[in-house]
Amino acid sequence: MEIRKRLVSRAAQKQRMRLAVDLCSLYGISILFLHILITLLTANAQDSYPGYYIVSIVNSAVATLLPALLLCYIGNGIRYYVRPKGRKTKPLDSFLLVAFGFCGCLTINMFSSFVDDFLPKMNRTVYLTIDNDFGSFMLVMISTAVLPALCEEIGYRGYIYSSLAGYGHLTAVIFSSVIFGLMHADFGAVIFAFLCGLLFGCIRKTSGIFMLTIIVHFLNNAFSTVSTFIRMSFGKEFFSLFYSISNNAAYVIMILLFLILRHRKVRIFRFAKPPCSLTKKDKLAAVLCSPVFIMFVGLAVLFKFM
Repeated sequence: MEIRKRLVSRAAQKQRMRLAVDLCSLYGISILFLHILITLLTANAQDSYPGYYIVSIVNSAVATLLPALLLCYIGNGIRYYVRPKGRKTKPLDSFLLVAFGFCGCLTINMFSSFVDDFLPKMNRTVYLTIDNDFGSFMLVMISTAVLPALCEEIGYRGYIYSSLAGYGHLTAVIFSSVIFGLMHADFGAVIFAFLCGLLFGCIRKTSGIFMLTIIVHFLNNAFSTVSTFIRMSFGKEFFSLFYSISNNAAYVIMILLFLILRHRKVRIFRFAKPPCSLTKKDKLAAVLCSPVFIMFVGLAVLFKFM
């Protein structure tokens, strides 16, 4: 009788996980379609770089944030996904985690830049020009750093992560990072976003504070925007020097911060055994046997060639 109960419980858990995977994948599909729709409706507005960034703001608010809020509301409520219960790190540890995450993103950027040379290149309209006035700079900062950090984290480390955390934090970190990575425009960005997503998820798991992932995400995007401004204002030689110094310094600081956090018993990459009875094989099957997930992957890859 006891064995039968365990089998029934395991089957129910597998069914619930498949449903969670389907809904999370549906979130990714909805972003793709809304992004395409908004891009088609605003094609003329993207002829200039201010219009391009305004459309990016609309995309973040409508295509990324609204579906996430809707799914959160239909699920367990928005508060459940963005204000998790449980142990939270101390203020100093939280600060160290943010610094570690930011330096980690810069280190990942070095690796992904190297790998990007061997990947297919996508034809994209990218505006690297920023007018020398405060208004233009703030427009770019809002569209590339502020809103993406807020909207994307609510969707990926909010809804997707929390939906799968009950099946293990490692499962939630990896799956949310896969969806996050595939949503980016080209294959080099996919690798960069996936690795950053792993880092964001580990910070969310370790700290228990959802806001920290938003801060790290914002700092990473803001640094990229400021780097673009430096490149446009001071030339490629100065930018190359700035890029080299900042990234190498980030690598050294990241290692020091990791050792400090370890000394303070803050285990970033340690994952406790999940409370559910599903095996790794069960979880992998729940993902790979999801037709919605397979459809999402196909559409995401196709979207990169459009």
